[in-house]
Amino acid sequence: MSTPAAGAGNAMRAQVFSLPELLAGQYEALEAATRTLLPTPAIFALREVILTGCGDSQIAGQLVRAAWVRLTGIPCRALTAMQAARFEPELPGARHPHTPLVIAVSSSGDVARTVEAAQQWRRRGAITVALTANPDSRLAHAAERCLPITLPPFAAAPGVRSFFLCAAALYLLAVRIGEVRGRFHQTETDRLRTGILRSADLLARMLPAVEPQLAELARKWRGHRRYELLAGGPARAAAAYGRAKLLEATGVPAIDQDVEEWVHLDYFSGDPEACATLVLCPSPARDHSRVREIEPLLQHLGRPYRILTSPDLSGELRHAVALTTGDDDLLSTLPYAAALALFAAWLSAEQGAEYGRGARGRWRDCRDGATTRHSQLLPIKED
Repeated sequence: MSTPAAGAGNAMRAQVFSLPELLAGQYEALEAATRTLLPTPAIFALREVILTGCGDSQIAGQLVRAAWVRLTGIPCRALTAMQAARFEPELPGARHPHTPLVIAVSSSGDVARTVEAAQQWRRRGAITVALTANPDSRLAHAAERCLPITLPPFAAAPGVRSFFLCAAALYLLAVRIGEVRGRFHQTETDRLRTGILRSADLLARMLPAVEPQLAELARKWRGHRRYELLAGGPARAAAAYGRAKLLEATGVPAIDQDVEEWVHLDYFSGDPEACATLVLCPSPARDHSRVREIEPLLQHLGRPYRILTSPDLSGELRHAVALTTGDDDLLSTLPYAAALALFAAWLSAEQGAEYGRGARGRWRDCRDGATTRHSQLLPIKED
């Protein structure tokens, strides 16, 4: 892997700016695939949904979990693949037919733990769906059904395009299930579906507008050796995604934390001047009042920080970066995830860091995804 350059030569930045075209271009195929994925009787029989995967794929489930609950009316959990594969299947559960619906997410379709989760839940009698860009993969064969995504060839970088396309597919499937279960009228169904297209248009406007601030922040913060990303509610998933991109793109330690838990725990970290802090506060934000309270704490500690928020809230905060997110709160965290990926792209360029440490030296074991793909699977037990 080559060292990313600033500007147009930065592959990760290019992936971020390709998102509007990708989401708009794949919308019709995704919408059609989600309509035919599950039969109506199975949709009505659902009592629980599990979204699972590793890394970005698991975070995509986190990002849409709240939307799934609101759109479908069905309890939904976003689990790591290890939890889903090796712990949850052996717990006592309700014995309803066609439940839970387990959606295993992996763009490559070859991540061992995600394959294992699909195998173990299918053995238990759940409906299993592989959400993957490789319909001939191990995951696609392990699951009962496959929801394929198409990722046109593009310059390699830490997962951006795959993450957003998986999130879009999950969102559209939730709309379909909610539609079949009679959760909303047809006009509302149409509005919800086209939310993905509206998000694409919004990103096309937002990214060029916010890039100068994020690029300047990357230049200013390039010497910091620790990062924290704070958020609450659905925005916590966007913070987790930002943490993942910072780690992959730069190798600098980063964590994500709940806004309230930060006050109880990470507030006491020593050497606060060394820890650059990003706070996410989208609108409508139930944690807005708490964010206003912790800003003086960040200032008093001497932490370098910025608060990513919507224009209507930015005037109440001292160091705010305003992001235009539209009026669809079900998708309001997508622009924050995109902005964080863009920041990580610029920070990697400023530091001259190689994506994934170039899979060389101490990190050579991860070449071609070996550390995640070449892992022993649990045997399938007979019940």
